Amino acid sequence: MTTENKKHDGDRVLEILERGQHWVVQNKNKLITVFTVSIIIAFWYESHLSGIDAREEKIWERAAELKNLNEMELFIKMNSESNAGKFMALQLIRKELDAGKYDKALWYANDYIQKNPESNRLGLARLLRAYAHEELGKVSEAIADYKKAAELSPVLATTASKAIVRLEK
Repeated sequence: MTTENKKHDGDRVLEILERGQHWVVQNKNKLITVFTVSIIIAFWYESHLSGIDAREEKIWERAAELKNLNEMELFIKMNSESNAGKFMALQLIRKELDAGKYDKALWYANDYIQKNPESNRLGLARLLRAYAHEELGKVSEAIADYKKAAELSPVLATTASKAIVRLEK
């Protein structure tokens, strides 16, 4: 392979990476929604495999009926130890991010991480917190959280790694 062919191939790779980065930036809200749907599926799968009890099932039914952020906040306070309460806490972070309320999303993410240090959803909480940091211009904090999200959740590693590359430019 000649030097010119290698340069052309390298330029093509950079072009593809730039297009991918542009797509991620343009579709970040869609990506957050995809993550949320994935979490819903994981929670449903987990709860049905573990044979949730009647009380937990009632809590999930109430969670499905929530209509606004105030109801979500109250629900989370009343059901913080349940799977549904923990899931709704992550949903609340996502909704605040979608609404552009990054400071509030950051507060909820910090609260979730502090209260659930052993959660198997900690990677997602870190990813959401990283996004809030990023939107608030706190690049070093965002990178640190993206790295931790990738470490905690291999499923999120690709997304987190792309965000890190984008921020380190």
